[in-house]
Amino acid sequence: MAMSQEDHASPAGAGRPLSTGEFRAAPDSSASTAQFRAFAESSGERAPRRHVARLTAIVVVIAVVLAAVILLVAR
Repeated sequence: MAMSQEDHASPAGAGRPLSTGEFRAAPDSSASTAQFRAFAESSGERAPRRHVARLTAIVVVIAVVLAAVILLVAR
């Protein structure tokens, strides 16, 4: 049995089935999901631990210096 142009599932709240043209023009959510997954897998590279430790040390030193400056200015 051949499908007619009106045999597609209707979107939520539309109340009528999509025509072939509307169906083809609708965005493909599976394509964007696949693109997101590919991006997430490729951007999963993490910085080596020594870089993270160095950045953490720099942030702590800056926080200590700022706290010392605030205490000296507040007197």
